Amino acid sequence: MIIGQQEESAIAMIATAMISIATQQKPGSAIFYVMDGSAADSPFAGVLPQIKSLLPHDVKMIEWRAVEETINEVSEELKRRQAAEDPAAPSLYVIVYGLQRVPDVPQDRGQFSAFRPATEEKKAAADKQFRRPRARRAGAGGFT
Repeated sequence: MIIGQQEESAIAMIATAMISIATQQKPGSAIFYVMDGSAADSPFAGVLPQIKSLLPHDVKMIEWRAVEETINEVSEELKRRQAAEDPAAPSLYVIVYGLQRVPDVPQDRGQFSAFRPATEEKKAAADKQFRRPRARRAGAGGFT
């Protein structure tokens, strides 16, 4: 976590971290989920998409409206990895820049679950998945 008020320094550290991680892995052996909270009028708004074009890995630029879906996707993948060892699975990295601009992850609205169709599988709320502690196990691929 990088905390501070210097936007230029923060974006430089995030970009450097992404490039450093990417260069330590074989091409295609990592997936980056990037949630870019850069202000539209910031001179640094296009930096992370430019970094994407430099990396030989899958870099998913996440739109804010897809944050909850992405957290669910990453959580499901971590559960799958914890249940069955898959040493060939690519490493996952979640990069959040400008956390103060990230919309709140919707909270579980259990009181409305009666309106959910009976056939729809109930997933854990994204806010709980994002905060859930992960046991670190060789090959499991995730911890918080």
